[in-house]
Amino acid sequence: MRKNLTIMILFFMCSNIQSQDKDSVYKYWMTGGIWFQEYLQGSVTLSYQFSLDNYFYKVGYLVNGAAGLDGGFIANADDFLFRSVNISIGDRLEDRYYQIATFIGPAYVFGEERNNKNELENFSTVGLQVDAQFVFKPVSEIGLGLGLYSNLNVKQSFYGMNVLINIGNGK
Repeated sequence: MRKNLTIMILFFMCSNIQSQDKDSVYKYWMTGGIWFQEYLQGSVTLSYQFSLDNYFYKVGYLVNGAAGLDGGFIANADDFLFRSVNISIGDRLEDRYYQIATFIGPAYVFGEERNNKNELENFSTVGLQVDAQFVFKPVSEIGLGLGLYSNLNVKQSFYGMNVLINIGNGK
């Protein structure tokens, strides 16, 4: 009896494994970007984009400020250091050699602002983040491109661009 039960369980497990699709429809890619402007001002972005059904979502982190002597970021020439965590929904157009993606969604913006006494004060607010990615993919899993972003908020709206490295599952 045990032998028959073991064979039936093994047969059932193997038949389930054989019947599953070999290729998943789940699409994802990760991007990291950096950009430096005059006076060592710049930005760094990290994001993870993924699909659920026919929709694309992005979870991202952004730092926009000036490079400090300790290797971190400090307030830029506009007297602001921005950090943003955002969740967005968007769409993607993809071919074998390129990918264009756009996203829009809410963002939690926090950071530091230089006051009249030249002291840094912490702030936080919510905003609306808009992103666009233009990526050339010589290999289907890896790409290089340009990212544009904008954040509209009540404290101080900001925008910028980054050179992106894109790593994904090639779908």
